[in-house]
Amino acid sequence: MVSGLPTAYSEVPAGSSKALTVAMLGSQSVNLQQQATTDELLVQLSQQGTVYDGRDTSDRVARELGRARPWGNVESPFSGSANAPAANAVIADTLGLAAGDYEFTVNMVAMDTNAVGRGMEVQHRNAANTLTTQFLGGCAAPGNQTNHIHRYTLASTERVRVTAGAAAGAASSLYIATILARLAG
Repeated sequence: MVSGLPTAYSEVPAGSSKALTVAMLGSQSVNLQQQATTDELLVQLSQQGTVYDGRDTSDRVARELGRARPWGNVESPFSGSANAPAANAVIADTLGLAAGDYEFTVNMVAMDTNAVGRGMEVQHRNAANTLTTQFLGGCAAPGNQTNHIHRYTLASTERVRVTAGAAAGAASSLYIATILARLAG
């Protein structure tokens, strides 16, 4: 049994058998290392004083409802670069993706002189990769751009790619693009 009046403890889901750290009044702290459920520990601690019951009263749960993936899930990166790219050269391509709703983050850097037709385009391509169905953004040259596409639906084997603009890059130019793709929540 813990002596002293507990004032707070770390949040542990009810019913789990994890160790519970209790902060005591003053500078003393005690670890309960027994294999009891948190419900049993709550009963013991509540007999000694007022204890936080571990229930989350914030709106965090409501904000997280509907999210299909937790933060930190692996994204699939597709990247490429080209020195002095030809007109309409493919810089980065996701290749054919499975059907679904996706989130994309597209990072582009065009180190080139300013001229009509130079820069990059973000394109949604059909399943046969023969037609651009929609332009999703781009980057002027010289410049850099990050595009966030929060929810975009693709049919089976459709792709997103980044291409150089309609004019070829200068001899000393460098174009870099990265596409991060993940299923949307």
